[in-house]
Amino acid sequence: MANLKANSIGRKGEALAVAYLKQKGYTILQTNYTCPMGELDIVATLQKKGLHKLQSFYKQQYKSQPTPQNFQIYQTYMSYKPEQILVVVEVKSRSATTYGLPQEAVTKYKQHKIKTCTNWYITKHQTFNTQVRFDCIAVLGETLEHIENAFI
Repeated sequence: MANLKANSIGRKGEALAVAYLKQKGYTILQTNYTCPMGELDIVATLQKKGLHKLQSFYKQQYKSQPTPQNFQIYQTYMSYKPEQILVVVEVKSRSATTYGLPQEAVTKYKQHKIKTCTNWYITKHQTFNTQVRFDCIAVLGETLEHIENAFI
């Protein structure tokens, strides 16, 4: 009985997370993606925005070739391309904080499983050379918290 309630809370949390991500401009590729190593709650893409503005800013700021002092900044700005980021989102839902905050349930072990499943996903869908970001969406009751770059 308790497991049915937990599943219901989890499904509701995932539905809230999907609606939130869509509203923020994410494209949902898959939900509940399963592979032999486990499951990914949400796989989405996000168009990189504003990075070309950073490159333009850099070019205006440093009109000449990069110097040893600003070479790191130059490499960072110029390495970005206005492409999509693959965003893997782990959704954790709780009705109360009795057992801690939802995001605290994304342990190192869980992170490792998510990364392994992501590698599987990338291989199966041939999305090599794509920037990947791992986010967590914590749902506590009706409150949603989106933690970008939750882990590496």
